[in-house]
Amino acid sequence: MWRLKIGDYGTKNDPYIFSTNNFAGSQIWEFDPDTVSVEELAEVEEARLNYLKNRFNVKNSSDLLWQIQILREKKFKQKIPQVKIGNNGEEKTTEIATTALRRAVHIFSALQSCHGHWPADNSGPLFCNTPMVICLYITGHLNIIFSAEHRKEMLRYIYNHQNEDGGWGFHVEGHSTMFGTVLNYLCMRLLGEGPDGGENSACTRARKWILDRGGATGMPSWGKTWLSILGVYNWSGCNPMPPEFWKLPYFLPISPGKLLCYCRLTYLPMSYFYGKRFVCPITPLVLQLREEIYTQPYNAINWSKMGHLCAKEDLFFPHTTVQNLLWDTLHNLVEPVLNRWPLKKLREKSLETAMNHIHYEDEASRYMTIGCVEKPLNMLSCWVEDPNGDYFKKHLEYFWIGEDGMKVQGLCSQTLVCAFAVQALLACNLTDEIGPILMKAHDFLKTPQVTDNPPGDFKSMFRHISKGEIVGEKMEPERFYDAVNYILSMQSETGGVPAWEPRRAPSWLEANHTSFVNKAPSSVKNQTQSSEIFVKDQNLKANQSDAPASKSTNSSSLVKDGVASNDSASLAKKQGNDGKKQRNGNDAGVVVKQGNEGWIDGEWVHIRFKI
Repeated sequence: MWRLKIGDYGTKNDPYIFSTNNFAGSQIWEFDPDTVSVEELAEVEEARLNYLKNRFNVKNSSDLLWQIQILREKKFKQKIPQVKIGNNGEEKTTEIATTALRRAVHIFSALQSCHGHWPADNSGPLFCNTPMVICLYITGHLNIIFSAEHRKEMLRYIYNHQNEDGGWGFHVEGHSTMFGTVLNYLCMRLLGEGPDGGENSACTRARKWILDRGGATGMPSWGKTWLSILGVYNWSGCNPMPPEFWKLPYFLPISPGKLLCYCRLTYLPMSYFYGKRFVCPITPLVLQLREEIYTQPYNAINWSKMGHLCAKEDLFFPHTTVQNLLWDTLHNLVEPVLNRWPLKKLREKSLETAMNHIHYEDEASRYMTIGCVEKPLNMLSCWVEDPNGDYFKKHLEYFWIGEDGMKVQGLCSQTLVCAFAVQALLACNLTDEIGPILMKAHDFLKTPQVTDNPPGDFKSMFRHISKGEIVGEKMEPERFYDAVNYILSMQSETGGVPAWEPRRAPSWLEANHTSFVNKAPSSVKNQTQSSEIFVKDQNLKANQSDAPASKSTNSSSLVKDGVASNDSASLAKKQGNDGKKQRNGNDAGVVVKQGNEGWIDGEWVHIRFKI
């Protein structure tokens, strides 16, 4: 039976697992066949069967495996009587509505973990599982990491989310795409299914979908990269990702430091693999896959003509003519030169630079990385550099299990869900009944606070400041400075705050994004949506009202290169702070999670194994 274990559970003595908060919120799914009752197993199987029956109508899971476990452990019994609120003439009163609300609040409170947060699934993309499986297959750890139960649950997830036409989408709600279908087909085959195997002929139906639409040459750029790494595609058919890019000075508008962190940190390891032209050892299974996913013999494909090809189902944002001309120039003129003496030395130095960036991001994020796309790429990069090194062993495999099966989460959300849960519970105005629940959540929210900047010379690694604190018994003035300094440093010229990092690149750079399937490479105007900071302290409001109304404050004048100016300190002082200690955000330290700096250490859910 699968069990979610929360906290340390003996990991303190494991040299490959890290925590800065004593593993608060750390979540590990483990399979234990001996800790299950007949009744609980029947309840779990019923949840799986109900999902299977309704999977085309309700595609997201409801986290029933975790709910069944926690409610049984707490022996929860709903004591508030059920009420009906409908449209059949029943009287609708405040008392009835309050009773219904109390029932919901009490069962939701029962789902709180012993650490104070609410464990929850945060998946949906259908391209997360396969890269992790490919990585483990290439490194030879697939059979070590994945037991029969792991394979069973991951295949269950793939079968459950196969569309009726035989394909898989970009996400569970989406129409079938070449990206989703090829990756999930490869995942089934790597997990042991035959060419015509799988539940309800899943492999046969998927392969038909692929071949009917021209074959895997229509994969978008991310897919072509993974296929090239696996050896079922040729690097000549990929648009160039030269690692020399990481040698460009920051003042250039196309410097990697100007890219949005998600774009930058995705193409970082991809450029490393492209520069090395890395291909895994060719196995009999790889040779079979080459013959299964194309409409013509593998060796007869003109790979150099495939770089701009993308299936219409995946083509959300077509490349411009100028961009295609740029890729052709890099492919036909620049790459041949960079791979010959004497510039081949530059290629070697560039690969070293890229690997240094990868190691920095790994160590600064405690090997969680910024997301599930980057995780297996960084993990495999470390293995390619040194198959026996500690870097590879420090990368954890992390998954979530629901009634729909096992999936790699896109992002985890302990802190985010806990914060939203507290706001929702407070809005119910039932604090007298759930006071201990709120106190436990408050205690949990203290643990993910980041009070240090990324380690070392983080600016040279294109990182932003992360020091700041927003939760505590009573905020000290200097920590208020840190929090305000961080918020102001994120603000854009439009007045809004972006999702991840300050906007750095010009808008025109977006037109040259290499991906066909998303539009968030460097600077998206929608990212700087208007936002307001609500300050509850009445003294702050009063002092703000005394400020001249005609003079607006913009972060560009208050914060420069992540350092608060005297103006920002003056503003903080006006807002009710005593100004005793001014903090400039320059202290070197350790950040727990990059990009959206300030998330909990251990936020990535993982299944832990010794390698």
